[in-house]
Amino acid sequence: MDKTEKFWDKAAKNYGTTEERFAHIHSKARDKTTEHLKSTDVVLDYGCGTGTKSCELANFVGKILAIDISGEMIELAEAEGSANAIENVCFEQTTIFDKALERDSFDVVMAFNMLHTVPNLQSVVKRIHEILKPGGRFISNTLFGREEVFLS
Repeated sequence: MDKTEKFWDKAAKNYGTTEERFAHIHSKARDKTTEHLKSTDVVLDYGCGTGTKSCELANFVGKILAIDISGEMIELAEAEGSANAIENVCFEQTTIFDKALERDSFDVVMAFNMLHTVPNLQSVVKRIHEILKPGGRFISNTLFGREEVFLS
């Protein structure tokens, strides 16, 4: 287990309380995101945390693979999915660099409120481009400094 995974495993215990403080940002991001989703989309939710966004957006797409480096976050996400009877979301502890994430396999890759935490953003963006289908969409809402940025 590396230090990043340990950090997020520890943070998972109280993560839900911090999400509540940013409810307005999450709501705005969800609403903007739905404008770019299709009912047939196969989606990757990169850095899914507790699975809130995946569960909220599940009804707008065909299927979501939600991944996070933290096993603790994935456990919380699975509980969220079960509690809400979400059937088209699969939660998995892994990274964006997992070889099982095949080239050209996702219509949409989402990364909410987490890109500022990755050590090498350029390699992450390159990897996202690889696993997106031609014409696929990358959707991100991330705070950089004091600016909130929504990319689609």
